Amino acid sequence: VHPFSKKMAIEGFLQQEFNEFLLLRDRKLAGASLRTRIMDFVSEDDSLTNFSSNLGLGLMYEHEVYDVLDEEGLTITLNLIRISSYLTLDWNISSRVNWWAVGYYQPNVEYFKNFRAVVETGLEIWVIGRLYFTIDFSYRYNNRPIGDVKHYDLVVKNGLRYSVP
Repeated sequence: VHPFSKKMAIEGFLQQEFNEFLLLRDRKLAGASLRTRIMDFVSEDDSLTNFSSNLGLGLMYEHEVYDVLDEEGLTITLNLIRISSYLTLDWNISSRVNWWAVGYYQPNVEYFKNFRAVVETGLEIWVIGRLYFTIDFSYRYNNRPIGDVKHYDLVVKNGLRYSVP
């Protein structure tokens, strides 16, 4: 992320992923987007309590290989350019509790009816020292899944996070 001002930044990202449940053997993606801060509130009563929100818009290139064969018996491989749009929310409820959420909408630039939407949210609670308890939810909808896969999936994770100085 490279900020241009307090409200604007440009960001680049790379990702590699696999997911047995989605029959996704390998996904590699690269992209860039412009981010703007749309809200930045700090409580007058407690400077640790704040709420911020960002809106991002950009493009990403995806290369996906699935564990699914097409009609000719070849592995399905997709190369797509998608719009990468997102909205983030981050609320420091107190010095011990933080809630965050991000929503993505990613249509294929050549066929807007082929899209993916993802909503992720989580809560982080300070336990002691640098130790935090986390609980995260992720809902993903793909209107054109590959193979015999549902259009949506829900992931719930909880764990511990240790912050290294």
